Formats: sequence, C-alpha cells, structure tokens
Amino acid sequence: MDAMARALPLNESYEYRQYFIKNRFEYKVNLAPLFIKQMPLPYLSMIASSLFSIDVRTTINLNSRGALMAKDMDELIQLKTQKQKSLRDGIIYMLNWSESNSYIIPFTMEQFPKFFMNATNVDVTPILEKWLQ
Repeated sequence: MDAMARALPLNESYEYRQYFIKNRFEYKVNLAPLFIKQMPLPYLSMIASSLFSIDVRTTINLNSRGALMAKDMDELIQLKTQKQKSLRDGIIYMLNWSESNSYIIPFTMEQFPKFFMNATNVDVTPILEKWLQ
C-alpha cells in the first residue's frame, strides 16, 4: 500500500492510502461476525492458523486487524519523528535483529515494542496493547 502511495503525486498519495485502509481493512473488520470481532488478537491468530481452510473469515479479520495496527503504529511514529522515521524502520530493525540472532532465540511479544523504540525512539506499546485486546 505505501509503495503504491509513494509512487503517486503527494496530493494523491494520502487520499489513496486512506481509501485503501477504509475499503480494504476497516471494511473487512466491520464485516466480520460478532464472535470474530470479540476475539482478542492473539486468540484469533491461533484460531485462524488452524481454520484458514475451513473458515476464511478468521484469516481475513486477522490480516485486516494486523494492517490497521500497523497503520496506527506508522502514523504515531511519523507524527513523533516529524516523518523522519516510519514503521518501515522498526521492521528493518526487527529483520536485522532476527538475522543476527536467528540461531539463538526468537523474539517475544515483550521485545516487539523495544525494537521499535530502538529503531525510532517512539513507544508503540499503547497501540500494541490496544490491538492485542
């Protein structure tokens, strides 16, 4: 989504991103049945991994919630850093960490916000906690 938005003229990129978020992710989350909407994200992830071939709604909802969480984190990081940093910086940091530690230990959810803090100097913990409920 961001790659496409960046290819557009500046006045169109924000509108494209907002349209994409609303019509792709928010729409899918809102379309989900109540029992899926009420599942905490970690539980939905477990369910979706085992039901994806039987009930694709869980996977669609999980993917959409993850994208909306990423959007919130990206907006916060860009706001706090005056657009000097973005979600991309945090992801690159995690990938580099994973590459250098791949044979030692996997990272945990507790480490997740620390990676973003190290990469961007922005605390994404409140957003992570909001979306993990």
